[in-house]
Amino acid sequence: MIVKRMIVKQLHRMLSQYPVVSLTGPRQSGKTTLLKHVLKDYQYCNLEDHVLREYANADPKGFLSQYEGKLIIDEAQYAPKLFSYIQLNVDESKLFGQYVLSGSQNFLLAQSITQSLAGRVAVMELLPLSIAELRAEGVLPPLYDLLIKGCYPGLYDNKIDIFPWYRNYIKTYVERDVRSLMNIKDLSVFAKFLKLCALRNGQVINYHTMASDLQVSSPTVKHWISILEASYLVFQLPSYTKSIGKRVIKSSKLYFYDPGLVASLIGVTEQGQLMNMDIKGSLYESLMVSEFYKYTYNHLAPISLSYWRYRDKHEIDLIVSHFSDILAIEFKSGATIKESFFNHFDYFASHHEGNISNYVMYGGNSRQNRTVANVIPWYEELLDFH
Repeated sequence: MIVKRMIVKQLHRMLSQYPVVSLTGPRQSGKTTLLKHVLKDYQYCNLEDHVLREYANADPKGFLSQYEGKLIIDEAQYAPKLFSYIQLNVDESKLFGQYVLSGSQNFLLAQSITQSLAGRVAVMELLPLSIAELRAEGVLPPLYDLLIKGCYPGLYDNKIDIFPWYRNYIKTYVERDVRSLMNIKDLSVFAKFLKLCALRNGQVINYHTMASDLQVSSPTVKHWISILEASYLVFQLPSYTKSIGKRVIKSSKLYFYDPGLVASLIGVTEQGQLMNMDIKGSLYESLMVSEFYKYTYNHLAPISLSYWRYRDKHEIDLIVSHFSDILAIEFKSGATIKESFFNHFDYFASHHEGNISNYVMYGGNSRQNRTVANVIPWYEELLDFH
């Protein structure tokens, strides 16, 4: 199944404005499928192929000369020597959209781009499928099924067992990407760290506590989280910085991009398990916050995302800022609208300036336009920067 990806419009726009476009994202997010399907007039090579990789590193000039016209180079981070020659080629040809560089190891790819292609490349990210994309294809599962299944495209191509798929995904990631990105003697400790992050999904990051649990140093935990970020497994949601006073929590929150990966890491394989666990709320919150990041990446939307919390427990799950316009959004997994959903909006508004609009995105299906906030179903798209 080829899903129509929301990022395609912006991809074409960047190809018309830059000589090089870089498309990164997690493994299995659909990068290769998208590029092959959309850019049929491009030649394609994949440096996962060890023969091609050796050729590209040993003779980068000769490697590029064998391709006439436009070229997609998949897993381009494996041949950093190519980038200087790509720079020479695009400076000489002055063609837009000449090269597309794709990769799953953003850290390594970004290093090569920074060194050789600054000012010549548009950097784009493709995350797993969004709710809008799944809904447009008519394959969006019910909410609690989605929290376990997740959003990786491969899980929607075939009737595949979810838990083994994620187990293999995690095993491949730890054994391949982690080994190549850092020198860890005992991968079992990193695997334990990955599960600990899943258990703390949606929580404020405390490096000291995590380090103590793992019996490693706080700088090590910080470095390991940066590796997960570079691999597009997790992201940090910063605190809203325009709050006044020392009682505002300043540390970032840690989220996984995909709820299915979290469910797999903590051993949740059935909806019945999920219904009776406190993790349900954090999985839902993680799904919804990541949806806004997907929207930002897919549409190159000029917005910033953060959360807000006072130490006395007043909190807004997500703050979407666009100049002076602010969306304050609460995520509630329950299907029944409760008065407690609206507890924190007035307190937030009393401490901030700007054009503030309040929303609750919940697990039900009906809409309500309350005085304090609009209530909308979880599957509806809230932003409109198309």
